[in-house]
Amino acid sequence: ISSPLDWGQVASAQLGLFLIGAFLTAVGLFCSALTQSQVSSAILAIVCNLSLFFLGQQSESDWAAEIYKWKSISFKFSEVLKFLNMLEIEQDFAKGFVDSRNLVFLISAVGLILFSTVKIFESRRWR
Repeated sequence: ISSPLDWGQVASAQLGLFLIGAFLTAVGLFCSALTQSQVSSAILAIVCNLSLFFLGQQSESDWAAEIYKWKSISFKFSEVLKFLNMLEIEQDFAKGFVDSRNLVFLISAVGLILFSTVKIFESRRWR
C-alpha cells in the first residue's frame, strides 16, 4: 500500500515551484514598477501572469497557422509560446525531469526582470 517516496522527484518538484514562483513574483514586481496605482499594477500583474499560463495552451491548437497562413513563421511562433508555458515547465519538474533549458530560462528571466525593475525605480528617482 505504501511505497517509498522518490526524493529526487520531490526535490525536482520543489525546485520547479520555487523557480516558477520567483519568476511570477518578478513579473508582478515589474508590473508594480510600471504603474503608480496599486490596483492597476495588481490587474496588470494578474493579466501578465495568467497570460503566461494560457498562451502556452493556445499554441497546441495551432491558431497561429490560421492567422499567418505561413507554416514556417507559425511553427516558430507556436514553439516560442510552447516554451513559455508555465504549466508544461512545472509538469516537467514534477515528473523529476530537470531540463537545463528551463533552469536557464527561469533563472535568467528572473534576473533580467528584476534588473529592469531596479532600473525603472532608479529612473524615477532622478526625475
